[in-house]
Amino acid sequence: MNGQDLSVLDSIQAKGSTIQSISSHITQNVVKSGNTEIVEGTLNYVSPDKMAAHFDNGDYFIINENRMKVDIGMFHGRFKLSRNKFMRSMSQIYLYAFQGRCQELAEVNNYDLQLNAEDKFYIVQFTSKKKNFLGLGYKQILFYYEQNSLIINQIVLIDYNDIIETFTISEPQFDVSITENFFEL
Repeated sequence: MNGQDLSVLDSIQAKGSTIQSISSHITQNVVKSGNTEIVEGTLNYVSPDKMAAHFDNGDYFIINENRMKVDIGMFHGRFKLSRNKFMRSMSQIYLYAFQGRCQELAEVNNYDLQLNAEDKFYIVQFTSKKKNFLGLGYKQILFYYEQNSLIINQIVLIDYNDIIETFTISEPQFDVSITENFFEL
């Protein structure tokens, strides 16, 4: 990474550190074996360690400090993040995307990091340095930050089975009051 790329990443992180909360619409688009499923929902984030996505089909994930509750796809249950490396990594992906902590995410999860600028987005690409024989985890992650605002717009997760999950954030409201009941486990 060159100095200009590092400067952009530093600016994204600086912007993320100023955001106390976000409430928004979220769209999840999953492409698996050529089939596409699209689900709408709401997303609430409170810095630094609370996030909840509730989808219209009943799926959800909730991150609350060092715990996570999930009922989405093949993941169901409550997890202590200190005891479950995969779920800790998953929670870091979501939280760090909003915080702009891209370099730290790459470092703690052993990803190569690359920055590209396309259209109106900075695209931060994380590529796993390790092979995963169990098929768990993500071989590639993409964060799309709007160039003019440095705010996260989209998170793309590509797992080792080539399932592509895209989360698109729209109509965000910043620094709004969000009640604790969104984050109950």
